[in-house]
Amino acid sequence: MPPIDYKQEILDTVLNSGDLPPESSSPWEHYRRSANDAWNLVVYMERNVARVNHYSKPFDRHMSRLHGMVLANLVGAFERFLKELAVICVNELSEFSLDGRLDEFSLTASIAAAHFNIGSVGNALCEADTWLNRELINKRFRKLLADPFADGRFYVFPMTRQHGGSNDDISRSQLISAIFQLRHTLVHNLGVVTESDAIKLRRILQSSIGGRKVLTPSSRNVRQIKRFLDESSKDINQRLAQRLAELLSLLQQENYLSIDPAAKAQSLATLFGVSVTINGHTASP
Repeated sequence: MPPIDYKQEILDTVLNSGDLPPESSSPWEHYRRSANDAWNLVVYMERNVARVNHYSKPFDRHMSRLHGMVLANLVGAFERFLKELAVICVNELSEFSLDGRLDEFSLTASIAAAHFNIGSVGNALCEADTWLNRELINKRFRKLLADPFADGRFYVFPMTRQHGGSNDDISRSQLISAIFQLRHTLVHNLGVVTESDAIKLRRILQSSIGGRKVLTPSSRNVRQIKRFLDESSKDINQRLAQRLAELLSLLQQENYLSIDPAAKAQSLATLFGVSVTINGHTASP
């Protein structure tokens, strides 16, 4: 074998990249693009392999592995969606932060320096952290979107009636925890359900789940989880856009922020892809 420059190969891998898609400017549209791209990989493989002769057992085995990778990508797209929503909120509210609304974010000097040239407080605070813990996500957004010098009332994932959630909302929040745990199993354990994973999933799903197993998700499993994440992201996007608009209206009325309500409403409508109203000025995407 000829000698291989592994450093160069790794560098080439890093540099073998392309521009972000046009949808990347909107968190929800970015999620939808990524989720659909991931699912279309399954559809493409199933459709094209069906046209040729193949051995069913190896095909099923390979497709099961592909299903797991696609499922992990779907959850990754959802995590990035939450992160990008937080970036927008931080950037919109960073001017008014003396009440401690940004204190739930941890930022070291080295991370701040790395993001300095971007000029975005939101990117600096949000991009380096993980967003795969339901309680922590609630804590961050609740503080971030609170009224001035008050306890927050907005929950991305309502966990109780006191959080303003219906029975369906609370059930959906529980399922989000299960999906985050599935992602952990797929990414960190290559699909092996450890006894610890099984205990967590039993507690969340209230079902008998054994450990020391390997996940073999089906096409239907992936499709239905994608549908669930699609519905969840749409709901979160709508509720968060409305809450941010309400908060910006309040901050302007109380002279904490000086903004052009019409221009700001149009900016948020474009970012979120939904109609937004700020102090009587409504804009559509």
